[in-house]
Amino acid sequence: METMRRPCAALAPLRLPADPASVPAARHYVLAGLSDFRALHQPALNHPSGIDDQVLDAAALVVSELVTNGILHARTDLEVTLLVEAGVVRIEVADGTSTLPVPKARSEHSGTGRGLTMIDAVASEWGVRIVPEGGKTVWAELALEPARHR
Repeated sequence: METMRRPCAALAPLRLPADPASVPAARHYVLAGLSDFRALHQPALNHPSGIDDQVLDAAALVVSELVTNGILHARTDLEVTLLVEAGVVRIEVADGTSTLPVPKARSEHSGTGRGLTMIDAVASEWGVRIVPEGGKTVWAELALEPARHR
């Protein structure tokens, strides 16, 4: 079940065409946004952001897979949104089709079809929201743990 939280920070959505070049563009958007958030909040006394390198790696994987799925299956323009909410990073990718993504069982030798399985492995939660006007938003959340002081 999708839980809506009040965002601490949100970037303006990034609109992208259904083109392979959109994958690195989306990855840059998410990583730059998270790096900026971390730089602004990490130095504050007793306010660690919790956005460590592991979260950055997971976010890069999630956005890459969600955008790739949108390109391959929806074949419509995409909109990527990044939200940092209380305790989570939320990545959303909206497209213009209401066809639901379905995780597929693939062999270990298959070159495609593992994206949702990988997202399921790194995300604390993920799901799909159908947009009444048409289309859907696939989202994933990454749990943040407060950075430990060393």
